[in-house]
Parts: sequence; C-alpha cells; structure tokens
Amino acid sequence: MSGGSLVVSIHDVSPATADAARRLRGLVTDCAGEVPVSLLVVPRYHGRAMWDQDTPAWIRERVGDGDEVVLHGLVHADGRGRDGAEFTPDTGLRGSMWAIAEGRSALAMVGAPAYAHPRCLEAALADSGIAWWATRRELRARGRVIPLPSVGLGTSTRTKRAVSPLAAHAAIRALREVPAVRLDLHPADLAHRRLAREVPRLMERLLGQGRRPVRHRDLLSC
Repeated sequence: MSGGSLVVSIHDVSPATADAARRLRGLVTDCAGEVPVSLLVVPRYHGRAMWDQDTPAWIRERVGDGDEVVLHGLVHADGRGRDGAEFTPDTGLRGSMWAIAEGRSALAMVGAPAYAHPRCLEAALADSGIAWWATRRELRARGRVIPLPSVGLGTSTRTKRAVSPLAAHAAIRALREVPAVRLDLHPADLAHRRLAREVPRLMERLLGQGRRPVRHRDLLSC
C-alpha cells in the first residue's frame, strides 16, 4: 500500500493528565513532524470539575496550530468511579443527552469519539447538534459512515500490557490496505516503560505504510 490516512488521537486530556498528554503530543511531533492530531478532552475527568489555567491555554494553543478538540465523555468513569466506559445501556437516552450537553458547555467541541457506544448514546449524539462522532471502528456523520478501525495499547491489566503491543503490530499489518486507521494514545501508556517504547514504534509502522496524518474532520471533507 502507498497512501492512506492516519488519525492520531490523544485520549483523556484533562488537567490531571495534561503532563502526559503534552509528552504524547511531543512524541507525535518527533515521529511525524508538525502534523495535526485529535485531542480527546474529558471536561470532568473522574468527577473533577475544576480546571487550571494552563491546560485550556495549551489546548487553545494546539487548536491554533491545527489540532482538533473533541469531546470524550464527561467523566470517563463507570458507575463505580473506575476509569473506563462511561456510557452503558443503563445510562439511557436522557442520561446520555445530559452528559453530552454538560461536556459541550465546558469547551467548544464539534466531535465526540466514544468507544463504549450503546444505542442510547448513538441516539443522544444524533440529537445533539454534534457534527460527527466515532466508535472504535467507524467515523459517523449525518448520512455518512467511514470505516476507521482503531489501533492502540492496553494498560488496565498485566495481560493487556504484555499482549497489546504484539496485537497492535499485528493489527497494523492486517489493516495495511484499509484507507484510514486511527492510532489511540493514552496518558497511561507512558506509565509503563515497555508501552512507552512502543508508542513511537507504532507511529513509525503506520507512517511507513505511506499514511498521511489527518484529523477526523479531514476525512469527512474527502
């Protein structure tokens, strides 16, 4: 394959993760140069409503340099306060609509990737005025569905930390003919030495397929 697109998403951006998010952004620049990325912002990460001054300033700076800012849930935690899937079928349409509205009131965001994606969230997004949203496999806008499979590392268990690098490289090989692929980077990736080493390797493998880094919204303009 020669060509194709690569969306690089930096997840869970919030004051609590800002240092790691900046480091990930720097790794992308080191590997690919000044290319756009997607910053997945969580306005009330794990229930923390207070924002500092530095993180929004950094986000605005990045937007000015071409990055896109999108909503990645409201709290990024499950009903027991654990990091992870915020939306489940039990959330319901009303709860999903409330979370989206609260998140959008914090920052001006036009997209909403959410990889745990029950039907109630899909319905809430369709009624939200958000221009597009993404699942783990697709980018969706009104009237359009674009395949966008995701590749990333897993940090939540010892098994995932051991297996996910091999799985990610295997996925990259398998997806080499797919027109667009998303690389998901998480602040937690940098907390584990082996995974931190894999971040630039995954970038290099995807760029080596001839992929051009773009934003989600760039795929919709094609």
